[in-house]
Amino acid sequence: MRHHPSPSSSMPACGGTGRRAARSSTWSSSPRRSLYRTVASNIPSGAVGLFDRELRYIVVDGAGVLDAAGVFKEALVGKTIGEVLPADTWALLEPLCRGALDGRTANGEVPSRGRIYFIHTLPIPGEHGEVSMGMVMALDITARKRAEEEVRRMNEDLERRVVERTAELEDAYHHLQALSAHLQSVREQEQARVAREIHDELGQALTGLKFELSRLAQRLRGHPGGVSDQATALGAVVDETIHNVRRISSELRPAILDDLGLVDALEWHAEEFEKRTGITCTVKAPRRRIEAGPDLGIALFRICQEALTNVARHADATAVRIVLARNRGHVVLEVYDNGAGIPPAVLTSAKSLGLLGMRERTRAFNGDLVIRGAPGEGTVVKVKIPCRD
Repeated sequence: MRHHPSPSSSMPACGGTGRRAARSSTWSSSPRRSLYRTVASNIPSGAVGLFDRELRYIVVDGAGVLDAAGVFKEALVGKTIGEVLPADTWALLEPLCRGALDGRTANGEVPSRGRIYFIHTLPIPGEHGEVSMGMVMALDITARKRAEEEVRRMNEDLERRVVERTAELEDAYHHLQALSAHLQSVREQEQARVAREIHDELGQALTGLKFELSRLAQRLRGHPGGVSDQATALGAVVDETIHNVRRISSELRPAILDDLGLVDALEWHAEEFEKRTGITCTVKAPRRRIEAGPDLGIALFRICQEALTNVARHADATAVRIVLARNRGHVVLEVYDNGAGIPPAVLTSAKSLGLLGMRERTRAFNGDLVIRGAPGEGTVVKVKIPCRD
């Protein structure tokens, strides 16, 4: 129960049956009776009562009297409030009523007979300013409280379901992360296998073919029709094919990454990128080999590879700078270009599969990927991944 008293003037008054009857008679003929009736008529789901200093009802009105008191309003006049109310209800209501007789207004929520009422009590001054009686107004708020309880229950149920759904989504997200990391690993293993087979099987076969064509060209020298020159030309075609096989094999899985490490692999890829595109590409990395491990090493290499691919396709750049560093338990890879700058819409586009792949590779190692670009100022790709010393 909430009790909010506010002071008002108060003077002692004497009780007595005669005076009580006189007050009742005076009130009944008082012009304030119409005001009281007006108040009562505006509380259709509650009741209004006047009580004297002995806490006896002087007059009671309102459509909710029967529900609140359990008897008709006519039967309440002359009885004390405590007589007609349940003990637990009166225990809460009595302080409010006595506060009104002491000159204070008060509010509270009081249950009675299975319903809940908002109670407002206030002092009623007499002709000479003394507090001769009090008024209690009871508004039935049962429906509102039940609605509030239903809303509270629904909110709790909604919060519970949100928590459960969030947990399910987080669990699914972790499963997707694990699946993505597994697929990346499987793909890298498969690419490594294909690269070895291409290098070993196809490369050896082409090398043997080149050797036989060279011998055939020597044997056919002096023969009419220029057949020796044709064999030599076929040898040149085979040479170009061997070069392409090596390039494809290296792109599938650069052997240098496994043999010499991440720094040498990045330097080799930068040289190949510059030869292929004509874009100046430099690498800054520590002389000491960075022990990133095979999985992290290939992830960083692939991220750099994708960044350079985007530069070649979209940036219209003339220079690229790759920086690899070890900093406070993290491996940091940065790729700068001086091109047109990546548009903000591309960063959030679901069609940017290359960027999505870079984010997935970074997320698999609990790292951070930041891509910044501005028109005419180029683009920066920065990857920061935790790495134990």
